[in-house]
Amino acid sequence: MGSSTSKEAKASERAVKAAVKAGKETGKLHCQGLGLEVLSEKSLIKAVRPCKVPVTELWLQDNALTALPDSLALMADLQLLYLANNALVELSDDVAEALIAMQELNVSGNPELAALPAAWSGYTDLRQLYLNDLPLLAALPPAPAWPRLVVLHVCGTAVTALPAELRDCVALAHIAINGNKQLAALPDDLFASWAACEKLFLMDNALAAVPDSIGAMTSLQKLYLSDNAIAELPDAVGNLVALEELYINNNALSALPASLAELPMLNKVYANGNELTLLPQPPLGSALEILSLNDNRIASVDGYPWAESHPELKFLHLARNALTHLPPVFAALAQLRVCEVDGNPAVETQPDLIARIAAGLVRGWSFGVENKTS
Repeated sequence: MGSSTSKEAKASERAVKAAVKAGKETGKLHCQGLGLEVLSEKSLIKAVRPCKVPVTELWLQDNALTALPDSLALMADLQLLYLANNALVELSDDVAEALIAMQELNVSGNPELAALPAAWSGYTDLRQLYLNDLPLLAALPPAPAWPRLVVLHVCGTAVTALPAELRDCVALAHIAINGNKQLAALPDDLFASWAACEKLFLMDNALAAVPDSIGAMTSLQKLYLSDNAIAELPDAVGNLVALEELYINNNALSALPASLAELPMLNKVYANGNELTLLPQPPLGSALEILSLNDNRIASVDGYPWAESHPELKFLHLARNALTHLPPVFAALAQLRVCEVDGNPAVETQPDLIARIAAGLVRGWSFGVENKTS
């Protein structure tokens, strides 16, 4: 066993030397996936002194590193640092203070990492930050000043609050803050300056509400809010004029806000597993293609202007509600290809209508209403 381990260590050392040699020419050090448990001070010093071009990228993900050498501070031109999937326990504040040119950071997948250097808050040129699968991480760096940040991922952490200064990250375009089970509230003005954001993921947290400031996100195209404890969406969502997709499954909604009807681009709405008793009122817009309201408490869908309001409706999911009657218009929806109504009393009492609806559906895509003839 000892001989095998020694051989592996020597092989890793040779691979690092080769990476350092190549990095002197390109400024990019690729040391990922080498099984490294230790990165020597000497290795990084050799990479920096002398070199033809400054080192701007250091790839160290998928190793077994528990710490980083202090000589990392010599890489003052470093712009990209990937440390994902190691065994890091802490990150040096002194080293962090030296890496002021940083643009892209990834420390995901270090399960023993409980804190981040405060110096990261001053990385004013930071563009991408990935903080996923860090179950001991309780807080982000304080008062972050990241005006150029475009991508932010904070998923699977122990974070209980987000710093209010995140509102000033005006360049954010893609945000994923998922699976933080202790995150129950957001700063009231968090979204006030996020007008450039196109995708917002806030799934599987413990959120009870969405701040009104979300109405400022006028470029937002996709909004993911599933698996929280949200009881009400603010009327301000009616200002999300670019919104195309809304996912708010498995929350505590008793109604969808009337302002959703004002969104001209909205074509997908998923609100399964809530406490809805009525269809959206007023009806959603004519762009709607998918309406998914499974596992709610809706008792009636009669009198709703299905054909007039939703000429493009292709997927309709109403399974496991309390429907005692299905309207004949379901059989006349020209674009409808999937109709899921199983688990409702109406399925047993209206077999003729069920057959007519099934005639226009795609076999294998329908649920509860099956096309047996195609």
